[in-house]
Amino acid sequence: MEIYFEMEAPPSLELAREVRSRLSPILADNQVPGANDFLLAVSELLVNLCHHPDPAPDRCWITLTRELGLWGLEILDNGAPFNGFASFHQPAEELQAGEGGMGLRLICQLFPDISYCPGYQRLDHLNLIRLTRTDEERAETMPLIMVIDDDPVQLALIQSFLADSYRVKTVQDSSGALEEIVRYKPALVLCDIRMPELDGFSLYDQLMRVAEFKTLPFILMSGSKTPEHTVLARQRPIDDFLTKPLSKALLESCISRALLRRAHLQTHYQQQLNTLLTLGLKPTVPDKMGEFEAAVRSRQPTPGGGDLLIHHWDGENHLLIFADLMGHGSEAHRYSYALAGYLRGLCVGMAGKLTPAQLLSQISVQFNSDEVLSTTLATLMVIKLAADGVVTLANAGHPAPVHISETDQTALDINGPLPGMLTSSALYQQHSLFMRAGERLVCWSDGLNDAAEPIAPVLQTILAQGYQQPPLRLCQTLINRYPITLTQEVDDATVLVIARG
Repeated sequence: MEIYFEMEAPPSLELAREVRSRLSPILADNQVPGANDFLLAVSELLVNLCHHPDPAPDRCWITLTRELGLWGLEILDNGAPFNGFASFHQPAEELQAGEGGMGLRLICQLFPDISYCPGYQRLDHLNLIRLTRTDEERAETMPLIMVIDDDPVQLALIQSFLADSYRVKTVQDSSGALEEIVRYKPALVLCDIRMPELDGFSLYDQLMRVAEFKTLPFILMSGSKTPEHTVLARQRPIDDFLTKPLSKALLESCISRALLRRAHLQTHYQQQLNTLLTLGLKPTVPDKMGEFEAAVRSRQPTPGGGDLLIHHWDGENHLLIFADLMGHGSEAHRYSYALAGYLRGLCVGMAGKLTPAQLLSQISVQFNSDEVLSTTLATLMVIKLAADGVVTLANAGHPAPVHISETDQTALDINGPLPGMLTSSALYQQHSLFMRAGERLVCWSDGLNDAAEPIAPVLQTILAQGYQQPPLRLCQTLINRYPITLTQEVDDATVLVIARG
């Protein structure tokens, strides 16, 4: 490991400025990828260490290293750990400290492989946060294997066996092995059983208490053939148990099989999760809402999706909130769940007391204040269906809805700024119309036709034939027959048709 910078001092605002000043030329001279990201991260972390932990740290250690094609920035501190961290890594949308928050969201977006290990999981009782960047193409394409053994001869032999196919990190001191796994996040661990500081079984048991590494491929090896070791190994869900001396062919075969199995399991579980996400976020509405009939159809090229449709009945009126989160697939589903939870709560608490324009204004305020929603963009439309046939709409950037009557198809001229961009004192405008029997109201997300574009001719033709057409058939026609362009192919599209019976 090469050390390019290290410093020890009490956390302070002055230290943040000094470290940034001293790191900047080092990062520039060595052409470190994402140098500005490192500077922003170290400043943010040091400033927050001054304000939030309770008790606050009185010492911190900052180190910049390079090893195995990875640049690493580490900060150790002796203060209180981040509240709520059961392990050292959480998804970016959950990263925050207790006692006021540490503002790590931006850092997590810049460094997706951020690692955090609280002091109670370390022998020195210091909290560790590590940020990494890759500077070699080889480091990105070759899996990292961590080999743990107290015998340097064995380490050198195994490293020579694997050097052509893998990056190899060797660890001789087993007492620090867990920390090394935290730092480097290997694709697989190959670990000896008999070691003086911490045996392989104990290390594996420690590792399994950390959620992030519960599925990490783990192979045990031993020069002993005692039945006791065999029994203890079989009591653990490890990937393999090898007896020394090792052959290159056997070792490569075992590692390849373990990595292949993990990749297969990850794919399987991701497919299951994608299915649940898609079903959980699939836009739906009741077929019958008082005097109105409705249908919805959607196209989701990738799992998850950013289109959302919420229905609420307040005892007098039916309320629909149609949202389109920017992005698609896994990028959008996190925001969709956050928005869905908020909208459902808002509907239950306020829907009967607010007009569509007031409700949309309230949602806009939330886009400014909520930690998750403030990081994304969306378009929304609120639709209220009254028992007397009156439909009231408020729109925030959504494509204009089309009213289909016996003689005409009219795009309703109603729009407003995107949620979060409305001034605090302003309200959205709303539009009301009386729908007669046979008339339809058609709404869609911009995956079908962008709000900024004129309605495409093929879409106009379908709408012209929509009067008195069953809502479901009209939905299916719009989704199935409207041509998908190269840009639309990766975007979600949802069509909602409301008909007066």
